[in-house]
Amino acid sequence: MEQRVEYLDWLRAVAVLFVMVGHASPSTAPGGAIGVSVFFVISGYLICSILLRDGMLTIPNVVRFWVRRAARIYPMYVAQILIVWLWLYRDDADKFLLQMPGLLTFTSDFGVWFGYSVGVLWSLAVEFWFYITFPALLFIARRTGYPVTFFLILMVVSIAARLNHTESLTLAYYHQFLIGVIIALLVDNRKVPEFLASHIAFNSALAVLAICVAVPITARNFGGYFQGTYAALATGVLICHWLQRPPRASLPIMQGIGAISYSAYLLHPIVIDYIWKTKQHLPSHIPTFVAISLSASLVTCFAIERPFIALAHKFIGFKKFSVAPASQTETFS
Repeated sequence: MEQRVEYLDWLRAVAVLFVMVGHASPSTAPGGAIGVSVFFVISGYLICSILLRDGMLTIPNVVRFWVRRAARIYPMYVAQILIVWLWLYRDDADKFLLQMPGLLTFTSDFGVWFGYSVGVLWSLAVEFWFYITFPALLFIARRTGYPVTFFLILMVVSIAARLNHTESLTLAYYHQFLIGVIIALLVDNRKVPEFLASHIAFNSALAVLAICVAVPITARNFGGYFQGTYAALATGVLICHWLQRPPRASLPIMQGIGAISYSAYLLHPIVIDYIWKTKQHLPSHIPTFVAISLSASLVTCFAIERPFIALAHKFIGFKKFSVAPASQTETFS
């Protein structure tokens, strides 16, 4: 496997901590849901970087890409569903079972609220359909000769769809993935704006993220409706900054949290729902809640996630592509 990019794990850690604290204690991080937007930008950047490699946009390699993505997200995703179905909400197992096909195929949302454990799964469906649709869009964009312009136009379409209350969550959030996509294209053409390497850009991006987390998310006004977009833009600035000025320091704890962030994203709502169902309130001691969630995530990461990722890398290799610079790539994990 290729070496992980540490600063991307920092961003993953920040994203999952935002979501965890936002769910467990809304008064502490009322805008914590913007962590999902941070994840979307990272995904857009990495997936585009992978598909920009020579020979990747062929049908065989795209199919392999999809299979490897499925091996990445499905095992832990299915484990989450089984835990919720067979243990946490077994009293509602019949209602859950009726909606299982749509959940497993990412084709429908739940019509019944089963708690945070299911409530977070909408973002997995959005990400899944990005994986499915993006390779074709990248192929078309490159054929036009103006891929950045193509995706900027698509961003406008996505934002317009969101303003018009589209029923497609994937389309409504597609512009956040495309922020990462455009960064990958700029990196590929060595055209990342130099001013984004400045301390002013870096500090401004951090300030925007802090403000987004501190302000409750609301769809009642234009500002609140696009709070996640502001966070996504700030994330893009941070990635561009670190691409040009790679950090010299190492943050092992943040890197570790980032490495298990997918498990943490899926498991923390189970912890919340269990406490809510048994004690009728959400966790009041945030550090304890975070520690429990991360400890469980460490187990599932190595017991469920990593073995399937290793199998996918062992048996499903891409054919005839050149390796991109280390700053642009990382493992599918």
